Amino acid sequence: LNTSNDQDLTLDLMLEEPSCVDVFIHPMLKTLEVTQENLSTILESAHNITGITLLTLHLDLKRHSGLEPQILSFVGSLSHLTALKVSTCCTDNLLAVLGLCCPNLRIFDAEADTEMSLTDRGLAYLTNCRLLESIILNDEGTEFDEEDRYPGLTGPGIASLLVALPLLSLLIIDPHLLKAAVKFLHSVNVNSKSFSLRYMHLRFTSKDFLYTLSDMFPKLSSLRLEEPSKDVSQSLSQLKTLDNLTLSCYAWNTINEIQMKTSLENLRVLMLRNPKIMGIDINFLKNIGKWCVHLEILTIALYSEVFLTSAQRIPTKDVFFPKLKSLMFEGD
Repeated sequence: LNTSNDQDLTLDLMLEEPSCVDVFIHPMLKTLEVTQENLSTILESAHNITGITLLTLHLDLKRHSGLEPQILSFVGSLSHLTALKVSTCCTDNLLAVLGLCCPNLRIFDAEADTEMSLTDRGLAYLTNCRLLESIILNDEGTEFDEEDRYPGLTGPGIASLLVALPLLSLLIIDPHLLKAAVKFLHSVNVNSKSFSLRYMHLRFTSKDFLYTLSDMFPKLSSLRLEEPSKDVSQSLSQLKTLDNLTLSCYAWNTINEIQMKTSLENLRVLMLRNPKIMGIDINFLKNIGKWCVHLEILTIALYSEVFLTSAQRIPTKDVFFPKLKSLMFEGD
């Protein structure tokens, strides 16, 4: 149908009689989202769409447990797959299929799966995908459940990903597992090999651990620290490529100014979050504005009613965030 009237007629038919429409999945299709509603149609046409490069599995596998072999068979037929995003089916079986059948995989995203049943055995299969650049698993736990969230995963198991995947620049996983992986690698890294990660999310970090990061991850550019020890500012300056920093629950107002200056002066993005600090010291804010001459994005999150105790004026002759493009205040 080519004319605009014919197109309108087709749309009217689809709206009035949805059952009259036959769905044809083109064999040249490259991007596909599988949902509860279209799962049966996809599986029926699986033999015809093996050229998929970007696949999203947005479904509840528990509701389709009987179809799991068919779903895995479909994923295994996608030898050209470069990116996979899953919601609930992050299992060892899935990783085994990927490792055996999807050599071109570059992105594996399972951030939405909060009930992953992965083990180190599954990760061992994933290391066969040598082109992987990003592995994103759920990392939103707390310090109270860190030992129980992923009982099948260990630090050495996570470390195997870093060793086997030379292009891996993004690994998002529960912070305590990531820390355990780094500590294990540090203990066996007798030849001082470096790794390619550019982002890390860590909890309860010490300055000594950050010194370890500076040696092992020379390309690290983005760092999220939750409740770090007070002395971490001494080692942040050793991360030479760091330009994006988040400090959560950190008493930045008690840090030596010289240390803070050397830690922040090269940043492009800075987020400060602390529910315990009552308002912000204007002198500290002025200092950041003077030190962080490259800063483009600043977020300050406080949860007290008073942010600044009085109106403040910054003289035009003073240096104050000369490159800032985005300023966000969060809180109550």
